[in-house]
Amino acid sequence: AEAEQPTTAAGATIKLSLKAVFEALPAFQLSDDAAATIPADARLELPFAIVQPQLASGRVMIAPEVFAAGIPEKFREAFKGDCAAAVSLPLQEVLKNLPAASLRMRDDQVEQEVGVQIKTPFSTTAEEDAQRMKVANTPIAKPAEEDEAVAAGEPTPEALPLPDRIRTPLQAALDTDDKLDAKEVVARINRMPGVKASALIFRDGLSLAGNLPEELKADGLCAIVPALMQRIESHTADTKLGALRGFTVQCTQGALTFFAHENLCLATLHANGEIAPEVRERLARVVHEMSRAYSETV
Repeated sequence: AEAEQPTTAAGATIKLSLKAVFEALPAFQLSDDAAATIPADARLELPFAIVQPQLASGRVMIAPEVFAAGIPEKFREAFKGDCAAAVSLPLQEVLKNLPAASLRMRDDQVEQEVGVQIKTPFSTTAEEDAQRMKVANTPIAKPAEEDEAVAAGEPTPEALPLPDRIRTPLQAALDTDDKLDAKEVVARINRMPGVKASALIFRDGLSLAGNLPEELKADGLCAIVPALMQRIESHTADTKLGALRGFTVQCTQGALTFFAHENLCLATLHANGEIAPEVRERLARVVHEMSRAYSETV
């Protein structure tokens, strides 16, 4: 029989807990209670060549068709593959399951094999001198290579940056390493293309943070929209339109688009015209992660 060939870097895969990945996905990418039906031993298998280049950014995004192909067939229906949004993998789960080949030690970290020392009159004298002078009986490394690197403008090992810190899913959605609270989240949302102002509201109408212009007098509308979205969502489940991803109120003086997940709702005031689909995807992801954060603190 032909010997099995070892897996090359180009064909390497990374296997993740399907349950952990599903639990981190927003609701619009999954069927109802999908994560609860996935066994703990189910694995998602993806090409590592797609994941590896994204690790330095702290955010790993997978095309929906590639993600669907990596799901075991019997669980594939739980993922809504018709959604055009890329899938964001939880970074902690990725780092826990990196292939062993990707963790190769650097050349300067590999311990060099030391040969057998042969006693000679010269080595004996050197050992006696080392003991008397209290210095190591080993050659002193010359700094020539380091000096050449500095002269060429290359960073020395001490000057190299520490590895990127692990981002939370919310930091990944907002593409930042900064510490985030509700006010900072609103400030970053307002800097997204097409967004003029925004507000985070609980399902009961209580405002968490926001800066919608007072002259719009939109507080009453924002208070009733979460409940209204729940009613609309119950009816969209019976259609072929897919999961409810947003709700837009178009008026003569402006437009508001609302995104909701569980106990939290995000209201965004359009700057001018329509909010681009990729920005909508990010906003849906943000409200999903904010909802998870606040449900955990309750």
